[in-house]
Formats: sequence, C-alpha cells, structure tokens
Amino acid sequence: MNKDKMLSEITRVEAGSYRNVGCNMLGYYTKEPIGYRQNLEAIYSKLSIEDLNTLYNIKVIEFKNLLKLKLKSKL
Repeated sequence: MNKDKMLSEITRVEAGSYRNVGCNMLGYYTKEPIGYRQNLEAIYSKLSIEDLNTLYNIKVIEFKNLLKLKLKSKL
C-alpha cells in the first residue's frame, strides 16, 4: 500500500474515533473540527513509511478486527 492510501485510511479511522468518543461522552453525534483530517495528515506525512505501516497496523487493522468481533457478537 502506498503512503497516500495509508494516510487516508489512518486519518479516516481517527475521524471516526473522534466522532465515536464524542457520541459516547455527550450522548449525541459529534463531528470532528474543520481541518481535523488535514491536520492529522500533515503530521502523519512526516513519518517514515515504516512508521506509517506500524501506525496503520495498530489503528486500521485492529479497528477492522474489532468491527468483525462486534458483528460476530450480534449473530
């Protein structure tokens, strides 16, 4: 996977996490601040491809695994 695709996936999951935390804390849907994903992308783009790959595996792959577990538990 290329760097741009990893950055997009990581920031997408981060934005989703922000919304989820806001919903859990406040009891209603909370959208992330304007420019949130762009700011994260600017920071994360400074990381090496190896560091991004590690971050991708922690954030995106583990998030997808969590969703699979949640879906299985509803069956």
